[in-house]
Amino acid sequence: MPDIPKDELNDFKNSLKNDIEIDPIKSLIIISKNLLEKGGTRSAIINISAALEYTVERKIKSKFLLKGKAEKSIEKLLNSTKMNFKERCDRTLKKATGKSLVSEYSTEWKKIDDLRKRFRHSIAHSVLEPTYKDTENLISEFENVISIVESF
Repeated sequence: MPDIPKDELNDFKNSLKNDIEIDPIKSLIIISKNLLEKGGTRSAIINISAALEYTVERKIKSKFLLKGKAEKSIEKLLNSTKMNFKERCDRTLKKATGKSLVSEYSTEWKKIDDLRKRFRHSIAHSVLEPTYKDTENLISEFENVISIVESF
């Protein structure tokens, strides 16, 4: 297991023992760190990327549902930005939450955008093998942005 605080690890173990559904974002983060520890840098990056993308999607959905927007309408909106993560993190997130990751957290956005281009996209389209240190840094940066989006 990755090095996580003992209380979080105990909560995670208890959830598994008691068949309690684990938050998929937390699960993806833990899996990502575990894969990194095992040397699976490519898979670790894909998992933490999924955690970030799902965090943004989930936040948009939950905020629009609270505003009374129909689920079909939300899905249509999300489908329109499926291949444009920047747009989703900028205008769509702002419409849903009142905050834009791109403009209001530009330093963090630039870091993860660069990391996504350098690593996530390259992994999906090449034989790139990221280093342990690069992957560890990427996971840390993505976790930071996940926390930001979850706070919206």
